[in-house]
Amino acid sequence: MNFKKVQKKIGYHVSCHLKSQNVGIPFVDLLSVIPGLKIDKVLDQCCGMAGTMGFKREKYEFSKKIGESLINSIKKSQVDIILSDCASCRMRIEGETGIKTTHSVSILREAFK
Repeated sequence: MNFKKVQKKIGYHVSCHLKSQNVGIPFVDLLSVIPGLKIDKVLDQCCGMAGTMGFKREKYEFSKKIGESLINSIKKSQVDIILSDCASCRMRIEGETGIKTTHSVSILREAFK
C-alpha cells in the first residue's frame, strides 16, 4: 500500500474499553507503516471519563482525579496530536491538555490523500 508522508509526532491513547476487549492495539501496527509518522507514546492510562460519567456534576472532580496521571503524561509528551478511538476520551484529553485529538482513521485518511 502506498501512503503519502505524514510528518507528525503522535500519541496513541488506548481506551479502557479497548483494553477490556483484549484486542491489543492494531491501529498502532497499521499506523506504523505510514512514512514520516512517529508514534511517540502509547498511552494506556484511564482518562477518567467512563463514557458520560465524567460529565456528571457530582462525578466531575472524581473523574478528573482519575485521569490526572494520563493528562500530566500527555502535557509532558510534546506530541503534535493524540489519537484515540474513543470520543469521550478525546473530549477529556483535548479539553484538559489543549492538544488536538482525533480518531485514528483521520490519520489514515490524511495518508491516502
